[in-house]
Amino acid sequence: MHIKAIDETGHDRDVDLEVTLLERMDRVMGEIIKELEEANQEVIITIFGDHTTPPLVGDHTSEAGPIVIGSSLSFLGKREFIFSDKTEKFDEIECAKGLLGRIAGIEILKFLINLRDNYN
Repeated sequence: MHIKAIDETGHDRDVDLEVTLLERMDRVMGEIIKELEEANQEVIITIFGDHTTPPLVGDHTSEAGPIVIGSSLSFLGKREFIFSDKTEKFDEIECAKGLLGRIAGIEILKFLINLRDNYN
């Protein structure tokens, strides 16, 4: 799913609204994951931005954006994450230290298909 409103808050330099929308997205993703678990459906879930638009800048920038990959069950704590490292937050600085390193946007779908084909 693509949520354009979060990108717009960066362009509008509206930090408070961006935080509110990100928190709302987090709650909705939690609900979706719970529904998948209740339906006994395990899927690979990937969360990332297509580009960075920091509210302090108000425009697209070239920093690498964070990415997290897990299964519906790993997000509920019922299974280990597919990749697990020492990162503790989902932000640009913390994820840059992560196990996945830097993945070009054009490579993400290929990476996920390969992961699906090899995931137990």
